[in-house]
Amino acid sequence: MAKAKKPLIYAGGGALLSEASVFITLLSEALGAPVAYSLMGKGSISDDHPLAVGMTGFWGTPVANKVSREADVILAIGTRFAEASSSSWISKYTFNPTSTKIIQVDIDENEIGKNYPVEVGIIGDAYSVVEDILSGIKLRKAGYH
Repeated sequence: MAKAKKPLIYAGGGALLSEASVFITLLSEALGAPVAYSLMGKGSISDDHPLAVGMTGFWGTPVANKVSREADVILAIGTRFAEASSSSWISKYTFNPTSTKIIQVDIDENEIGKNYPVEVGIIGDAYSVVEDILSGIKLRKAGYH
């Protein structure tokens, strides 16, 4: 994520269930990465936040779909990439897995890579994983590698 030119954080219902919203917002700010969300992930970042781009998919915003489609790396947190949020998995509308590396975080190992191929799959609770990523970024910025 740190080397991505067009990173995106994509939050789903699992992000809300684990109460990871505060960490998602902090992570987006630390990386300067926009945040999009699925229908079930609405509320994972305030819509008033300058890095929030909105919901993806059939009922999503044009900005969220464009940013999602053009991202070179997506950190997907607690999302299944459901049909409605992924525009029936048609890459010209929402997500383009041929040009995007996906890092998928989910508590259910069966969801990792189920609808899109992943570069990295992380099985774990969204709250804990995002907190750990944020801690790693802080250590890196402090000079610890």
